Amino acid sequence: AWLRAIPGTPAHEGGEALKPYVLGLAEMYVADPRFAANYATADGGTGGAEFVRDVLAVYAQSRL
Repeated sequence: AWLRAIPGTPAHEGGEALKPYVLGLAEMYVADPRFAANYATADGGTGGAEFVRDVLAVYAQSRL
């Protein structure tokens, strides 16, 4: 709902655009160190960001 509320984004347009948008955001959590840092593991790794990416991918595949 939050992503759909942002005008000018693919999610706001609805329809088929939401799934690839969510999957792209999920990949960005790992690929961009600025985002990955928000989910860093105790050793500074990207395991937390990878987990968030994987969960969003499962959600998108099953619900969007």
